[in-house]
Amino acid sequence: MSRTRVFASICEAVRVLVLGVAALLFPISAASAVVIEVNPPVTTGDVDEFAISPDGSQIAFVGSLDNGLGDQVYLIPIGGGDATRLSPDGVGDVDGGIVFTPDGTGVVARYGGGPGNIDNQMYLMPTDGSKTAAQLTFNSTNVFDPMVSADGNTLFYTDARDDGFDDLDDLVFATSIPNAAAMPAPTLITPDDVAEIDTAGYALVGSDVVFAGSLPGEGETRFYRTPADGSGTPTEILVSNFPLADADIDEMMVTPDGQMIIFVGDLTTDGVDELYSMPIGGGTATQLLPGIQSFADVGIFAISPDGSEIAFTGDYVADGVGEAYVIPITGGTPIRISEDLTGVGFNADVVNGAGRLAFTVDGDSVVYLADSRANGVNELHIVPVIPEPTSIALFATAAVAAIATRRRVSDR
Repeated sequence: MSRTRVFASICEAVRVLVLGVAALLFPISAASAVVIEVNPPVTTGDVDEFAISPDGSQIAFVGSLDNGLGDQVYLIPIGGGDATRLSPDGVGDVDGGIVFTPDGTGVVARYGGGPGNIDNQMYLMPTDGSKTAAQLTFNSTNVFDPMVSADGNTLFYTDARDDGFDDLDDLVFATSIPNAAAMPAPTLITPDDVAEIDTAGYALVGSDVVFAGSLPGEGETRFYRTPADGSGTPTEILVSNFPLADADIDEMMVTPDGQMIIFVGDLTTDGVDELYSMPIGGGTATQLLPGIQSFADVGIFAISPDGSEIAFTGDYVADGVGEAYVIPITGGTPIRISEDLTGVGFNADVVNGAGRLAFTVDGDSVVYLADSRANGVNELHIVPVIPEPTSIALFATAAVAAIATRRRVSDR
């Protein structure tokens, strides 16, 4: 093999290694995100929350399009297109909290209306565009954060109803979807003496509910597990390596295999929200983001369908500039997946908040909200997920090995 070819092979090996090391040390950008175009378009309103259908083919969202109807529930193909309104005629602004039923035939969201209701309640709307709705909750206060059981028969949600301590804590309730109108009194799942549920503060795990709660006088500082039918007493899930009395748990999810809790909290530094993981049975809480800066905060996050990655929003690099990132489920240096918004000429951001970030069903892409084209006009974006940092390093190693192999073959 000539010296020129040897030198070229060495240069290629060095180039690949540098790319791999850079990926490990610095957040890098993935393939370009694209706006999911909607008809009617979004030029003066925005998209507020969304959910991806169980088969991955559609997106339901709450938003205000250029049709003068205010915030409504719409359905579009995941690649964009004509928006089909799902909320009934004459409905005022829909206030979010959107989720599909497991079979994809219905969407649950909340809005005002109904006999005797002065606040927002949950309604089930068919995805066939018939613009009908069945009322599912009949409470005297606003309801939030809907989840539907795997069999599609039970709606879980949070509400301050029946607050025995009169401290307006939001608690988890359940109601029967098929018989909600005949059974308007919901079942209390999380008792008030240990519960104060923030948005994205609970998860369905088999026949149980896992939630971030508190003792009286504390913030959301503790995890509990309790039967989803309301029949049992919550059992605390102990965190062994952090004093929790002064901490605050803001968001939580459970991995698809039911083995780990992923959550956002300020356990390490007061006021700095970071990502952690912990075994579902309790134990050591592990920081997933190395060297997070003091100004940075993690917002909402999503777990990939196969449980291998986490996508999250936050101002991880620049103070106050929200972006979207991915990391392996075990933690590591984030890779930025959202587009670069620094040069658009206004204060553009990836939007933080529940219902604003999700993996596609196949796990190949992430959908998020950002005002990339007009200030304050939040639109749906989709971006492919690039390999996690450890995969890039392995790729670099494999590439070097391949180069070495080609050299040996050429020398024969």
